[in-house]
Amino acid sequence: MSSLGFRGCVDLGDYELWGFKVLGKGHSSVVLAAEFAGIGRAAVKVLRTDSKSSSLLRECDLMRKAFPVAPMTYYCDDEFIVMELVRGVKLGDLVPRINSCRDLITLYLKILASARYLDMKNITHKELNVLREHVIIDVEGRVRIIDFESGFAGFTCNVCRVFLSVVCEGSSNHEVLRYSRNTQETTF
Repeated sequence: MSSLGFRGCVDLGDYELWGFKVLGKGHSSVVLAAEFAGIGRAAVKVLRTDSKSSSLLRECDLMRKAFPVAPMTYYCDDEFIVMELVRGVKLGDLVPRINSCRDLITLYLKILASARYLDMKNITHKELNVLREHVIIDVEGRVRIIDFESGFAGFTCNVCRVFLSVVCEGSSNHEVLRYSRNTQETTF
């Protein structure tokens, strides 16, 4: 990681850990923003010392195969993944702001296409039933899928997981559809 010219951590993210903002925290790792001389601002996934997992290399390998749906990786070892800092909005924050049935359907079709890409690469994400946390729509409007920690190489139908998530989870989706109907939008 020193070859990337690590300059320091950046106080950025929606979560707080020990008085410091981080991008994400889970049962086996923490993701924070950092500044590097060679690549600028990036996300760094750090394996927690109390993790049951002993390495992040499997996740890194899955991410490399899943690019461009997954963030680009710059450096990986057992304890760190330095990756592209995806600038955008998590699906869970975006969906409530969508006021068009057409836009909502278009968005979910893009997510299904990204899930299909993973299926074609023979990568199973395993957590796409929680789309609101694992899908980011970047500033260019592309679907980006994050957190391949529990994923594996092998096929178990990401498209199925996404479809079931949309159909079964859907309370926020139904709110958008109700709003769209109330605004008299009838064309698709």
